[in-house]
Amino acid sequence: MATSEIDIIKKQAKGLTQEQKIELIEFLTHDLRPTNGASKQIEFGKYANSGRRMSTEDDFKIAEWHPSEDSSR
Repeated sequence: MATSEIDIIKKQAKGLTQEQKIELIEFLTHDLRPTNGASKQIEFGKYANSGRRMSTEDDFKIAEWHPSEDSSR
């Protein structure tokens, strides 16, 4: 049975100390960042002419998370 490279890395990572695992996570996080360093900014009004209605304050109130209501689930 062929073992993939990622499986080998996962097995090796089990033997690392907590500090080494954090260092590995930091390395991977840095490695995954876009190389050009620029992120795409949100453009105000981009979808204003999409034909869909704009969100209202009530829409945002409905979408809010309320811990007391969610804890019963």
